[in-house]
Amino acid sequence: MSEETGGPVELLSRFADLDATDEVDLGPCQCPGAPHERDSATFRTQWGDGERKSIFYAGAQIRLSADGDLETAPGYDPEIANNELLARGVVSWTLTDREGEPVPITRRNLSALDEPTRLALLTALQNADKLFRSGALPNASGARSRGSPRASASRTRTPRRPR
Repeated sequence: MSEETGGPVELLSRFADLDATDEVDLGPCQCPGAPHERDSATFRTQWGDGERKSIFYAGAQIRLSADGDLETAPGYDPEIANNELLARGVVSWTLTDREGEPVPITRRNLSALDEPTRLALLTALQNADKLFRSGALPNASGARSRGSPRASASRTRTPRRPR
């Protein structure tokens, strides 16, 4: 269901639209000389499953051991995943430097953002992708379910385990 219209979300493809974007208002302009009324940023709104997982697993701090095996550092650092989400998700912004030149979107500049700006960007990015995740199921209503012995979309019954 679309949060805005209350109607079903139309899934146009099995792929995320990598060019789909939206804009977040970052509040009154704080750029030197206030060249515009409000600061804003454009961000991606759809992510493929592989992208979403690689962003999440960035926080797991997986690395290559001396033996060439994958190993995980102890704990999960959500800020590493957040940094990855920001780096991949922020497409453009209106932020300028002291000379009035656009500030490039780099990992270093993203990590230097103040807390309210970073939080506004992260919130927008984390909330935007819900529409793509809530898309229609691959089987249309009435289509044969995979693994179902009957030609219906109903769930295949599994035997109950004795208690």
